[in-house]
Amino acid sequence: MARAAEGEDLDAYKIRAIAVRWFSQPTGSFTGKATGTFDLSRDFGFGVYSTFSGTADWRFKRKHHLIFVISPSHEFTKGLAEPNH
Repeated sequence: MARAAEGEDLDAYKIRAIAVRWFSQPTGSFTGKATGTFDLSRDFGFGVYSTFSGTADWRFKRKHHLIFVISPSHEFTKGLAEPNH
């Protein structure tokens, strides 16, 4: 564990931003004895998608932070997540 020198403030910043990009391409299949095989991409419509997560930390006073977080999610357009109308 890192230690600060005597009197040193570890939060010596005004604004800090962190972002992470996620890329996913779900694949695979399941095989059952009675029901056969189903493929995630073909049968459930999982495709390639990317998203991100991000945090912005504004330190406006010592030990006072205002933190903004974003992490959008996507709805699937077919398969299990589609409502029955």
